[in-house]
Amino acid sequence: MEDHYLCQKLILAINAGSSSLKFQLIRMPEEELVTKGLVERIGLKDSIFTIEVDGEKVKNSTRYQGSC
Repeated sequence: MEDHYLCQKLILAINAGSSSLKFQLIRMPEEELVTKGLVERIGLKDSIFTIEVDGEKVKNSTRYQGSC
């Protein structure tokens, strides 16, 4: 692992609601957005996980055995 990865300052911001979770990973002090994502309809059969990396969105619908 290169040394510059060990010295990065990152902030993980999380906003959790009753059925959703949003997050952002921000590189400091540049305030550069590294990645962001959203989980919607948590606990339901048709929950959705969306993540954006390098400005490119990936959307993944999920079905979990533990869903109501």
